[in-house]
Amino acid sequence: MRRMTLLSSIKSDGTLNANDLSSEFNLIYQNLEANVNSGHNLDQCKDDIISLSKQLTSVSSLLSRFDQELYSTKIDQLLKKITTKQLTLAKEDRRSRWKSMGLRAKHTASPPVSSDRKVVASPTTEKTVDPKPEIKDTDIKYQISTKSYQNLNNCKLSWTGDDILQEYATLQVQNVKKSTIYFNIVPFNQGSLLLEGFQDSYVIIITPEKSNLQLRLHKMDNCKLYIKRQAGSEVQDVVIEDFSHCVFHKDTKDYVRIHNFNQLTYQNKESNDGYTFVEFEVQEPLEPLSAS
Repeated sequence: MRRMTLLSSIKSDGTLNANDLSSEFNLIYQNLEANVNSGHNLDQCKDDIISLSKQLTSVSSLLSRFDQELYSTKIDQLLKKITTKQLTLAKEDRRSRWKSMGLRAKHTASPPVSSDRKVVASPTTEKTVDPKPEIKDTDIKYQISTKSYQNLNNCKLSWTGDDILQEYATLQVQNVKKSTIYFNIVPFNQGSLLLEGFQDSYVIIITPEKSNLQLRLHKMDNCKLYIKRQAGSEVQDVVIEDFSHCVFHKDTKDYVRIHNFNQLTYQNKESNDGYTFVEFEVQEPLEPLSAS
């Protein structure tokens, strides 16, 4: 069995050299990206990039928030590219097989058609299918094995359990309208959550005590958010980007540290444009947010 790619700049005692790490990560990333572009060993590339993500997460407390966001963004981009490449290759393979079957059929004599038999046109063999169609008016129970939920409209995605299901996981929730995302507690200690493309939605996320999770919220409009640690005295870091008309619950103000990456000023001071802290009713996960 092939060993996973290891970052030698991360030492066994948990220390690291940030400059060496940056150079090493970029070199490994370029090699993986080249393999992905060529369609070579995509499953192995995916395993390697997930391994890199786990290693970086283990030392995230030693990295600047800029480096954390940079590495996370690159990893997410490459994982998306791998998924796209796999879908493209699968589609090309299906086309090739259909073409091969069609050529063989040309050499096979067709039986005569009876004059009293209706001839019905066959449906086309190729259809353009959205791999992620819209999910509407649906209650969804989060499954730890599911890495991505997309295109939710007036839905409820929730986890109401109290247990940690596994140590490491990742989750992406994208393209969401008028929906509720509720995690009574995120059921893993390490990894990342990406919420992207939300409108008129309601988010409650409680992260585990002493967890090491990266929360990134991108492109949110008119959303209400209640995010904090399970232990009230701990602070949860949240990276946001492209926020407009959003509110965080005022009770979480002292327990969430927001990094507004796309609105850094030239003085490297972060702006709170696009969001504010106000009081609002914290709903149960059974009711979606009514847009206001």
